[in-house]
Amino acid sequence: MSSAKDNIRVGIDLGSKTLKAAILHNNTVEETFIYDHKGNLAETLKKILSFINEKYTPVNNISYGICGNIEIEGFKTIDTVLASVEANRFLETGSRNIIGIGCESFYLIILDDKGNYREHRVNPMCASGTGSFLDQQAERIGLTIEELSEKAYNFKGKTPSIATRCAVFAKSDIIHAQAEGFESDAIAAGLCRGMALSILSQLKKGRDLSGGIILTGGVSRNKMIASEIADQLEGNIKIIEHSPVFNAIGAAVMGEETNLNPDLLLEAMGKKHERRNPLEIRLTDYPDFDAGNMYVVDSVEITEYEELTCDKREVLIGIDIGSTSTKAVVMDYNTQKVLAGLYTRTAGAPVEVSKKILFHIGELFKKSELIIRGVGTTGSGRTLVKEILNADLVVNEITAHARGALLLDPEVDTIIEIGGQDSKFTQLENGEVVNAAMNYVCAAGTGSFIEEQAIRLGISLHDI
Repeated sequence: MSSAKDNIRVGIDLGSKTLKAAILHNNTVEETFIYDHKGNLAETLKKILSFINEKYTPVNNISYGICGNIEIEGFKTIDTVLASVEANRFLETGSRNIIGIGCESFYLIILDDKGNYREHRVNPMCASGTGSFLDQQAERIGLTIEELSEKAYNFKGKTPSIATRCAVFAKSDIIHAQAEGFESDAIAAGLCRGMALSILSQLKKGRDLSGGIILTGGVSRNKMIASEIADQLEGNIKIIEHSPVFNAIGAAVMGEETNLNPDLLLEAMGKKHERRNPLEIRLTDYPDFDAGNMYVVDSVEITEYEELTCDKREVLIGIDIGSTSTKAVVMDYNTQKVLAGLYTRTAGAPVEVSKKILFHIGELFKKSELIIRGVGTTGSGRTLVKEILNADLVVNEITAHARGALLLDPEVDTIIEIGGQDSKFTQLENGEVVNAAMNYVCAAGTGSFIEEQAIRLGISLHDI
């Protein structure tokens, strides 16, 4: 039971994916909360404030502290680094180094022998190596984040090398690892190991981390990452019960807001930003992607562009095995008209998806005598699928783009392509490629980037 004389301190950590809260009752951590807000911070915060109002009324002595990478009009937010330092002092961890790994950032805080702040380092703008990165990869290999952590920690065999510099490029490495026969637990271990090494390479940089290390943030629950960091630093990593809500506890300790009006706070958080007029396409002839007879069978989107029923059909087949989706076209060998197009998700299984595509091509032409004059593959999984299908040739994507564009328009001189993990700019002169450029390390601005944000907000790709 709470009385009006009790001292209640509330800390709220507003993260990019989760809202974490801690309630300190007479200097004891009494309640903690972690909610996945899916972009709706105001509604999620309302749950916390309603709980406090119901449980601690009529307590008069309640203070609030809010931290996180967000600004709320009319409210003072606490710096995340300071909140972490104060939580370390309040919980008496005895650690002089704090490594925090959250959904969109990770950082190292170094303290002096009295627990006071000395220096800190934060990851660069890219979110590779964060909790969000790990969430995306877990989903990619069909695991929950908890399953990924457990499988990775228990796996003891050889692990594949997975790029952790970018969530989208990791996707390609996962595809290649699956093609080489690695199971999901080996891939999970490779991901976690690579992520731990990436975090340390960006944070430590020759710094002396003597004096004990505590791991905080949501990723502190990942035993594989924790053990890998401990191995690399040749010491034990301390993880406590409250590591995931560490900063919320620090915000509670530092919070000085005693007259917080929940309604005003919610109003400030839910306030609509001024919207500009929606974009309009005025200078471009935008194509009609619904042309032809389009339908979906077994998660494969099929479009029939021509009448397919005839006694005999000679065709060419092209398959583009991308990191996100696999596409195929069937062309008439004599006229080079596109007869049908097929589209489906690669889902980390390029071989199985390619087989599915071929099965549906067979179904499309089952009433005809089908003569396949040639098969070509392109995309990130082109070499693997060429061997599996015994295709005639494997073509790099820039060459494939150029040849396809010229078939559609012989006068074309510029191709801009935005795919699942990369974007390309190609220039042609007299039907020949004279210049080509593409993104390399970072995949921001690609299709997968948009897709990940849609998932994070809980809305469909079509709606976004």
